[in-house]
Amino acid sequence: DDSYILTAGEEDNCIMQWRFMIEGPPMDEPSITIELEGTQKNDLKDLRNFDRTPETEAANLDDRSKIFLMEERGGEQDFTPVRPWQRTVVAPTRPPPERIDEPCDSLRLSWIHGFRSSDVKNGVRYTNTGEIVFFSGSVNVVYDVRSHSQVFHRDHTDEVMSIAVHPSRTLIATADQSKVPTILLWDYEGAMKGGACPTVATLVGHHRRGISHMSFSPCGKWLATVGLDDLHSLVIYDWQNQTVRCRRPTPKEKTFDIQFPPTTSDGVVQVGVNFIRFWKMDGRNMTWKSASLGAIGQWQTFTSVGFVGNRTVVGCQDGCLYLLAGATLERSVRAHDGPVNVISSTNEGCATGGHDGIVKVWNTVLEENMVVDLATLGSVTPTVRSIQWENEQNKIVVGTLGSEIFELDGVDGSNLKEDGGPRLQGHSHSGEETWALSAHPFYPRYATAGDDATLRVWDVGKHAVRSVTPLEMPARCIAYSPKGERLAVGFGAPIKKSTMQFDGKFVVLSSSDFAVLHEGRDSQKYLTEVKWSPTGALLAFGSFDTKIYIYDCESSYSLVAVCAQHNAVIRSFDFSADGEYLMTNCGAFELGFFEAGTGMAVSAASKLKDTRWASCTAPMQWCTQGCWSPQADRCDLISCDANLSNEHGNVVIATGDNYGRIRLFRYPCDTALAQAKLYRAHGGASPISKLRWVCGDQYLVSVSAKERNIMVWMHDADDAAATDARQAQLMDLDPDLRAQALGDEANLALSEVRDPQAEEMAVEQQSAKPWLSAIVEPTDGPSSDISPPDLCATLEC
Repeated sequence: DDSYILTAGEEDNCIMQWRFMIEGPPMDEPSITIELEGTQKNDLKDLRNFDRTPETEAANLDDRSKIFLMEERGGEQDFTPVRPWQRTVVAPTRPPPERIDEPCDSLRLSWIHGFRSSDVKNGVRYTNTGEIVFFSGSVNVVYDVRSHSQVFHRDHTDEVMSIAVHPSRTLIATADQSKVPTILLWDYEGAMKGGACPTVATLVGHHRRGISHMSFSPCGKWLATVGLDDLHSLVIYDWQNQTVRCRRPTPKEKTFDIQFPPTTSDGVVQVGVNFIRFWKMDGRNMTWKSASLGAIGQWQTFTSVGFVGNRTVVGCQDGCLYLLAGATLERSVRAHDGPVNVISSTNEGCATGGHDGIVKVWNTVLEENMVVDLATLGSVTPTVRSIQWENEQNKIVVGTLGSEIFELDGVDGSNLKEDGGPRLQGHSHSGEETWALSAHPFYPRYATAGDDATLRVWDVGKHAVRSVTPLEMPARCIAYSPKGERLAVGFGAPIKKSTMQFDGKFVVLSSSDFAVLHEGRDSQKYLTEVKWSPTGALLAFGSFDTKIYIYDCESSYSLVAVCAQHNAVIRSFDFSADGEYLMTNCGAFELGFFEAGTGMAVSAASKLKDTRWASCTAPMQWCTQGCWSPQADRCDLISCDANLSNEHGNVVIATGDNYGRIRLFRYPCDTALAQAKLYRAHGGASPISKLRWVCGDQYLVSVSAKERNIMVWMHDADDAAATDARQAQLMDLDPDLRAQALGDEANLALSEVRDPQAEEMAVEQQSAKPWLSAIVEPTDGPSSDISPPDLCATLEC
C-alpha cells in the first residue's frame, strides 16, 4: 500500500526503513480558506520577512572588523562619502578646546512603555511569584504591580520575539531575532538592587533568523523551540546540559503555536496553516501523527493550542474551538467572531482571547463561564494577543494589539486596576510607526503621537499616562509651545489608509483640555517636523514636500514664509535663540540656514557661525559632526538632543541612529576621534525616531519608530566632574595626530570647506587696496609676534 520505503547504502552497508506520510490536510476531509484582513496579515510574516542585513548584524554584535579593515587598507571605499552638509559647516570664531574623551555623565534605563504585539503572540506572562513579564525591543521586563517598578534583563543583542516561563523554577527563556538567534535563560529573582537579571544559560546555533515559539515541558527539563529557518525546525533542548535531544523539520507553512501537554513531557502539539501535529519523542527520535477531523471540522489555519484535562483544544481562524480526544476531533464549539488568537490552560479549564477583543473563560467541558469585552475597559485596540489565566490566584493577564496590559479578576472579569484602564500601555501596534515626541518646557511630562492616531501625555516621574486623546488621523510630529499652554500637531503618514486622511493638515490644541484652537493646511504631503520659535511668535512645520512652512502665531497663524531650497524631505530644524533664523536638515543630507521671518536662504554659513541656537536637535551641524561614524557602515543619525539648559554641569549630546543605538557625547562634538558611551535597548532594525531631554535634563526619552515603544532613561549627571573639568587645563590635540586619525578623505573634505562670505570679503579688500596683491614676503623674514610691545607711550602735552 506504499506505506514504507526501503533504502540500501552503498558505503555504510545499512538498510533503512522509511514510513511514507502525506503532508497537508487529508484529501477526504473538508477544508476552507479564509483571507486575512488588516492586522491579521502580520501573523503570516515568515522566513524572509525576518532577515537582517549584514550591516544590521554587524551593528548588533558591535563588529569592529570593518573599522580595522578601514584602518589597514585606508581605501576610499571604506570611508563614509563626504556629504553635502559636511562641506557647509563653519566653526565658530572661538571654538572651545577639543575634547575626545567620553562624557562623565551616563544613562540608566528606568522604564519601558509598550511591548511587541504586532507579529508575535503570548508575549505577556506571569512569573511563578506573581509579577508580569514581557519583552520590548531587546529588553525583557519584569513588572511588579505592588511596587509599580520594573527590572530588566538586557543581554540580548536584537529584538526578543518569544518567551517561555519555567513551570517550577524562577527561570525564563527568551529568544531573539537575528541571523543566528540566541536563547537565553535568566533568573528573574536574581537581580541585585538597581541591577539587571542575570543570565544562567545560553543556547545558540540550531536556528536561523529567529525563534517564533517556545514551550517548557511540565517537568521543566525540556524546552521545545520552533525556528524561522527554511525548514521551520523543531528542536527539543536539554537546557540544563545545553544539548539537543531531538531535531526535526516541520511543515513549510507558518507555525502559529506549540505546547507541551500538561500530562506528559514526551510529546508536543504543533499547529499552523492547515496542520495539527502530535509529536512523540522516543529517545533521540521524533515521530508525528496528524489530527483527524472527520466530518465535524474543517482544515484551515489553526491559530492556537491549549488543553483541558487530557484533551487538546485547538483555536481556529473561523472562531471555533476544536476539542480533540487523542488525535481525533470530538466536537466543535463556536467561541469568537474571528480568529481565536491565544489559549491559556489550567486544571479548571481554559481562557481564550480573540481578534474580536473578547476574553472568555471555559470549564473542562468547554462550557462558557465568563465573557469580558476589553473595549468596555477602555482598550484603544482590544484585539487580544496574549493571555494567561492564573487560576490559583484568580486573575488573568491580557495583552492587546494596542500594546496594553490588563489584569482581570478570574471570577467576574472585573478590572483589577483600581482607577480603571490598563496596568501598562504604549502606542497601539495598529499603526505602522511612532515618530512624534515633545517634552513639556516646565513640568515633568512629555507628549507623543503616532500612526495609531492617538495623542498621549505621559508623567515621567510616575511612569504613567496622564491622558489619551484620539486624533482624526495619523500624526508624525508634535511640539509644546514655549510656555507649555499649546500643542502643535502635524498630520499625515507615508501610507494613506483612509480617504479622510488629509496629509499636510495641522492643528494647535490647548494642552489643558485638548480643545482645537486653530487648524490649517498648506502642504499636500505629510508633515515631518514642527518647532515653535523661542518667544512663541512663530510656528514652523517641515513637510515631506521638501518645504518648511512658517506661521505667525500672533496673526491668527497666517502663513508668512516658506523655505523651499531643500531637495528632500525635511528631517529636523532648530530656531536661533532670538528666533530670527532657522538651521535645517533634510533627507538629502543638506544643511541649510534661513531667515525665519522671510524664508530667504542665508547663502554664507559663516554669517551665522557665532549664532546661539535655542535647541540642538538637528544631527547635521558643526557641533555634532563628530557624532557621525567615519567608516562606511551605513549608520545614519536620525535624532539628537543636547541638554543646553544645563548651565552648571556637563552639556552632552544624546544621539539615536538607524540601528537602534543611543550614544552620549560631550558637547560640542566636532571631531571623529570623540569617544561616546553606548546604550542598547531598542531593536537593531528599528531606528530611534526621536530623542528628547525631559524635566530639564533629569530624564532622556527615546521613541523607536517600528517597535512603537517608549523608553525612559535616568540621567546620572556627574556635576563634580564637570566642575573639575572646567578648572582643569585642557590640552589641544596634536594636529599631525589628528590628521592621521581622520584619514586622507576626511582631511581632503575639511580642506575643501569654503566660506563664501569670507572669500567675497577678501576679493573686495584686494580691490579696494591694490598694494595687498603686490606685496611679497621676504626669504628670511622675522617671525610674526601679535603680542603688545613692552614699551608704552605717555601723553605729556
